[in-house]
Amino acid sequence: MHGEKPRTLTAIMLYLAEGTPLFTVADIALYAYTHCADEGGFDLAPYSSLALWFARVRAERGHLAINQLPAERPSDVRGSPPASTP
Repeated sequence: MHGEKPRTLTAIMLYLAEGTPLFTVADIALYAYTHCADEGGFDLAPYSSLALWFARVRAERGHLAINQLPAERPSDVRGSPPASTP
């Protein structure tokens, strides 16, 4: 996996350089692994845009750290209360 590091992280950096203003499914999927890649021995220092992207994701409404539980049942994406169940 470490042999794939430069190619994968470079691809993410190119994507971030496009300045996509909205989050996509790709952002969510890639963030899950990339934000903690340093814990697996990957040096993220050469990829400076990653830190900004991580901060942007963490600032998104509803973001929870991997070890954090929600205080309440969250509303759906549109902000309306969840449907009640019988």
